[in-house]
Amino acid sequence: MNNEEKILQILTQMQGDISDLKQGQAKLEQGQAKLEQGQARLEAKVKDIDLNIKALWEDIKRGDLRLDRHEREYHRYG
Repeated sequence: MNNEEKILQILTQMQGDISDLKQGQAKLEQGQAKLEQGQARLEAKVKDIDLNIKALWEDIKRGDLRLDRHEREYHRYG
């Protein structure tokens, strides 16, 4: 095998390696896109949970105010 054939063989091998790398990169990019979609869904759920927790705290505060009022009434007439 002469030098030209060796160089051609090396170049052919490099083309195959580059092709494999491009395919791998495409798969990684697809995986990254899926992760980003999942992250966006998770962030939306966390935001929803946060809003629900705030609403629950408001309900608790209103309940405490009613209990305080009932307790005052109980002690006033009890």
